[in-house]
Amino acid sequence: MVANHPSWIDGAVLATVLPGTPVFVVAGELAHNAWSGPLLRRLGVEFVQRATHEQGAADTRRLIAGVHAGHTLVVFPEGQLSRVPGLRAFRLGAFLTAVEARIPVVPVAIRGTRSLLPPGHRLPRHGSVVVDIGEPITTDLPAWAGAVELERRSRAAVLAACDERDIA
Repeated sequence: MVANHPSWIDGAVLATVLPGTPVFVVAGELAHNAWSGPLLRRLGVEFVQRATHEQGAADTRRLIAGVHAGHTLVVFPEGQLSRVPGLRAFRLGAFLTAVEARIPVVPVAIRGTRSLLPPGHRLPRHGSVVVDIGEPITTDLPAWAGAVELERRSRAAVLAACDERDIA
């Protein structure tokens, strides 16, 4: 699953509404944060490193093994939060993993969390949240071409449902 990432609480919202026990894929640098590291490890996230090609390949193999073991992966392909409202460009890692694993990508649009807890704020506001789970997207294209197709189609589906402007 790939979702937009407008707020710090997006993971908690998705963990609440998605079936089963989703496994969130998180930037490896958060593992070393004094506050988020212990919490994220306790939640069972998969940390991935973006620094080297070798580490990225090892992380991809580990994620694919998890998918084949029955885990549902959740990725925020925008990469990180931004104070600027809008849907940012998607990174290709999740889509390359999906192509290599031969699994569909499910686009998920989150609406309302940005106003509920904007980036940079610590206390939530009152508001409503909507999660729109789209139809699975597949491709028959190999490697890079398949990843680009999955990214393009997934991002278009998220953009159409997330109620934010395109700032890529």
